[in-house]
Amino acid sequence: MKKIIWLWWLVPLLTLSQCKFTSNKAIRYNNKIIRYQKNINNEISSFFKVLEKSDSSSTDSAKVIPAYDALVKQVNSQLDSTRQLKPLDKDSTFKVAAVELFEFYQKIVQEDYARLVPLVMQKMVTQEEQDLIKNTMNRIKNEENVPYQKFKNAQLAFAKKFGFDKQISNQ
Repeated sequence: MKKIIWLWWLVPLLTLSQCKFTSNKAIRYNNKIIRYQKNINNEISSFFKVLEKSDSSSTDSAKVIPAYDALVKQVNSQLDSTRQLKPLDKDSTFKVAAVELFEFYQKIVQEDYARLVPLVMQKMVTQEEQDLIKNTMNRIKNEENVPYQKFKNAQLAFAKKFGFDKQISNQ
């Protein structure tokens, strides 16, 4: 009888501790992906700060190429790290959405930003080139919305599945 009572308490306790372990593991997984995203966003911000300064000084223009190279390296590194993550509990939805978002960043950096860098570094930029830069940046902003929303929704679904959605929705 004592064994039955003891088991009656042990089973819920083990189940509860297993849920907490999985939830903590999921939170760490989420935080890792968000850290990769922040690393990319911080590098994009740094790159644009260098671009803004390059307008006023030729010495700052010399910093554009190294800043661009650092951006390419960071995006590729974070994308590779995300691709190497194992799905948590065989659910790869959040990881796939992160990879798609980071691939979008990789594409715009390697294609669009690569075309814009030489234009921005010129001493004189024509009105046509200014329009090209502005239109490209607007297009990128609009195109980013689709993979970003997919990523955000996947993160919320992931958090809900593992019981920490209240923390995510408050951010």
